[in-house]
Amino acid sequence: MHRSSTAAALGPPLAAWVLATAAVLGASAWAGVSPRDAQTWTQGDSFLYLDIARHGFTLYRCGADWCGNAGWFPALPWLTAAVHAVTRVPYVGAAVGLACAFHAATLVLLWNTFLERRLTIGAVSSLLFAAFAPGLVFHEAIFPMSVLAFFTLLHLWLLYRRRWLGAGLAGAAAALAYPVGVLLAGTSALWLLLRGAPAGARLRAVAEASGLTLAGALVFLVDQRLETGRWNAYFLVQRKYDHAFEQPFAPLENALHILHHHSPLAVTKPITSQVHFAVSSATADETVLVAALLVCGLAAVLIRRPVDDLGLLLVIWAVAAYIVPQLETEVQSYRVEATLLPLALFLPRLPRPLAVVFAVLSIFLSVPIARLAFQGRLF
Repeated sequence: MHRSSTAAALGPPLAAWVLATAAVLGASAWAGVSPRDAQTWTQGDSFLYLDIARHGFTLYRCGADWCGNAGWFPALPWLTAAVHAVTRVPYVGAAVGLACAFHAATLVLLWNTFLERRLTIGAVSSLLFAAFAPGLVFHEAIFPMSVLAFFTLLHLWLLYRRRWLGAGLAGAAAALAYPVGVLLAGTSALWLLLRGAPAGARLRAVAEASGLTLAGALVFLVDQRLETGRWNAYFLVQRKYDHAFEQPFAPLENALHILHHHSPLAVTKPITSQVHFAVSSATADETVLVAALLVCGLAAVLIRRPVDDLGLLLVIWAVAAYIVPQLETEVQSYRVEATLLPLALFLPRLPRPLAVVFAVLSIFLSVPIARLAFQGRLF
């Protein structure tokens, strides 16, 4: 009985993770790079996360701007440094191992909590969508997306189960992983205040769940003050990227424009010298997929009356996590989409054929996009 219970708890999510990891490895081979080569996993911002793990936060003048690694969040680097210190595994291996482990743990958590180990079409589709979530390659390379996904799901689950302290601690970890994690402080507070509980109980829950989540962001700022001498080191480094406000649906409008002139799922076409077209087509497909799932998920929750507590929580989180990061220019849409793995929670609420379509499309898109990433087009 014990073996049967363990197999039911771990078998489906770990099988899904193995398939997703095989897809990532296949994409690296398709891109002509070796997964044994550290360079394969260390492109773009990966170097900065590794630098934080090795040296801590840095901040220095570079002309009229500020440079250094202080413009990135510390959860993955801190964990990488800890694993390296204990095991002496090289930093690259420690970081990749952590990313993959958190991706697997996210699937196990999803399967054993929200999905309740149900072997239904909706639950299995949800699990597969999470395994091959948009931006899959960012969940298994040296990026904090899988850390963020795990602690976001844990935060949402503990909130739903009324375990405020645990939700706050999980939220704090998410807030230390990636900027969008900080939004959990606001989304949890709004959900708690809308609940039909006595005012005093609601405020105490907000103080624990949302307050502790916000404390994670404050720990980040305090650490930067201690290491760099400035409270605003993160903002100083980010300032040189000239972020400005824009309406949040600009990436979707651009994606629809691309797909209007080219067939959907154009990433299946061989990459030619028109590299920008190939990348644009790939990311446009993914952008439309995520937006379509968001719209369908919101409709599935809101057309039911009364709206259930979990559905309301998902709606508040999903709208904030989708819209707020895209209010800034110079933010790549595919990185925003890589933070939205918990959208998988909408699939069991959809009609079964539609849930299957979203799961299949996420699988179909994951390998070509990972190939582009390994070719250095996305990282």
